[in-house]
Amino acid sequence: MINAVLFDYGGVLTPGGTAGSHAAMLSTQLGIPVPSESVEDLHRAFRVGSITTGAFVAAVHTRFPERLGDLDEHVWHWPELLRRHDRIYDLARRLRARGMPTGILSNVWPPIAQLLARAGAYDGFKPLVLSCEVGHAKPEPAVYHLTLRRLGLAAEEVLLIDDQPRHLAAARDAGMRVLLMTGEAQVEREAAALVGLPDDVPQGPGQPARTR
Repeated sequence: MINAVLFDYGGVLTPGGTAGSHAAMLSTQLGIPVPSESVEDLHRAFRVGSITTGAFVAAVHTRFPERLGDLDEHVWHWPELLRRHDRIYDLARRLRARGMPTGILSNVWPPIAQLLARAGAYDGFKPLVLSCEVGHAKPEPAVYHLTLRRLGLAAEEVLLIDDQPRHLAAARDAGMRVLLMTGEAQVEREAAALVGLPDDVPQGPGQPARTR
């Protein structure tokens, strides 16, 4: 029986922050192609909080002396990160209304986490397990076990929704239930079936329910 649901942020609660988006942002700001593998070590160190923003920026600038521009952390939010998948947020609200905990398990850079917190993107979710705060990132086994301890539940009672198969594979290895995000309607439908939510979704005051 599922007694809690965890959501990835990028690619699940928002269309932004999917795999490779960090390299795309760096490419845009530096004005040159930046392959993901060329900055993966820096990306990992930054997302687990082991280097500061200043150290990350300096390291990137040193690594790409041929760049045409400099990094500006004030535009790192990518507009897509502040857009919401409304149907997924609504799913989380419906789960909480039934007394089920909903948390976020996310790999994220420290300044991005701060921006999202200020924007209210994390409101209502608990536990909030952010890689830059806990020092571990998906798919490291430690981050899944830490999350389970915070929930106080057995692994088989927890469902993780993520858009990256390798993150789900590690969660499955830890004993969790998993659901791959391929679209809002798909997650809404399949998650509702897994946790036993009604199959109709209210559209708002005075509006009839939508039945899929």
